Amino acid sequence: QVPVASPGHSNAQGYLLQAGLLGNFLLGDPQYDTLKFKPEDHLPGLNLLSTMLDATPDLSTFFALGNKLILWHGTGDAPISDKASIQYFDAVADAVGGADVRDASMEFFLAPGVGHCLDGPGPDTVELLAPLAAWVEGGQRPSGSKLVARKVDFATGAVAASRPLCRYPAYPSYVGRGDPNSAESFVCKTPDVKQ
Repeated sequence: QVPVASPGHSNAQGYLLQAGLLGNFLLGDPQYDTLKFKPEDHLPGLNLLSTMLDATPDLSTFFALGNKLILWHGTGDAPISDKASIQYFDAVADAVGGADVRDASMEFFLAPGVGHCLDGPGPDTVELLAPLAAWVEGGQRPSGSKLVARKVDFATGAVAASRPLCRYPAYPSYVGRGDPNSAESFVCKTPDVKQ
């Protein structure tokens, strides 16, 4: 059931996610006023929920089976910061034996201006299943296939803008000429690291 805020409550994304997760999933009561929720009163349920939903950084077994993982996160995501995914990406390296081991089976992309899975001003539509299959079946890394995200008007199907999807820590950088709404006018640039 999709939560609907009662009068005086917020319809903000964060509140709706909170109401859905706590009211429906944890407590089984979609009418529960989650603004009155006290975590200390629900520790056993929260711990169980954590074991079901938290992403483990130890992907050693997953990688050992030959599996591959594409992780992407919109930088305009209000409920969940892209910084959490960056921390997770780093934690995977620590857990599996280093960045080289992680990077052999995992690629991470940030999508500038994209909200929670979609929306926001940034290009939020990208095909990831075919590149994942090409990686698993043929060894072609997704970052080597020039992934392009598009901002599509779903009413008309028109593409308003496109950007390359760059392997972290690289980001799309405008080359200084050409259509600023076209992926062709951008290159993936790695930030300079100052020491």
